[in-house]
Amino acid sequence: MKRPQQLTRHIIEYVPIDQIRPDPRNPRDHKARHVKALAKSIAEFNFNVPVLADESGQLVAGHGRYEAAKLLGMTEIAVIRLIHLSENQRRAFMIADNRLHDLSSWNRDNLSAILLELSEADLDFDIEVTGFSVGEIDLMVMTPEDEEARDEELPEPGPAIAAVGDIWFLGDHRIMCADALQHASYAALMGDDLADVVSTDPPYNVPMAGHVSGLGKIQHRPFVNCNGEKNEAEFTAFLGGATRVLPVTFEPENYSSTWQPGPRPSSSRQDRQMHP
Repeated sequence: MKRPQQLTRHIIEYVPIDQIRPDPRNPRDHKARHVKALAKSIAEFNFNVPVLADESGQLVAGHGRYEAAKLLGMTEIAVIRLIHLSENQRRAFMIADNRLHDLSSWNRDNLSAILLELSEADLDFDIEVTGFSVGEIDLMVMTPEDEEARDEELPEPGPAIAAVGDIWFLGDHRIMCADALQHASYAALMGDDLADVVSTDPPYNVPMAGHVSGLGKIQHRPFVNCNGEKNEAEFTAFLGGATRVLPVTFEPENYSSTWQPGPRPSSSRQDRQMHP
């Protein structure tokens, strides 16, 4: 391993934001949801991490924070200029600064412990500024006893509340009651946005009873479609319609998967295969 160079002492400048510009070849995308999350963090904790730029003011790292600062209407931001790096080093560092973060992972025990402490504290800020939603935090801090109690508290099935066309807003998330075989459903749900990842789990064309009932304690109502009533040709046509509508819902370079049983008849979800 190469020995590190002598430590460079950086100077933090506070620069008008209109004098900083993003690198048009930045290899990292920042979706609107990510920028909004960064903006919430900056609004709560302040602009604690300077962006990195070259001598001319072109960004090397910190494009997301720059966009979040613009979203917040900030007129100046903290900047460190990487004058000690060559052009090739700056380009390599732009990649390394993002990629090396990807190589680390969460210590789930420590993370859940800290989130539990925060969730039980009398906070004067929204815990979702951590970047985790309340639902994600609840799942991480839940104990086996909590899960068992939650299962025991499930209400008895009642009349349907949602009607076709209803959209439920859950923070940044949305759930829609609609026909997933229709393009219009995705247009109503997502507008002009496209998904980063699509994972679908169409019905398996098997009766609900005896297949999706666990040990019998909880009984599920049948699906609207494909509860064993279709023959092979009809079910194949149904799946074809489900998969044909997917390409218009997500970015072409991104990923889609559909969960279905393997090539042999199966009544167990353990036999499912994932087909990209």
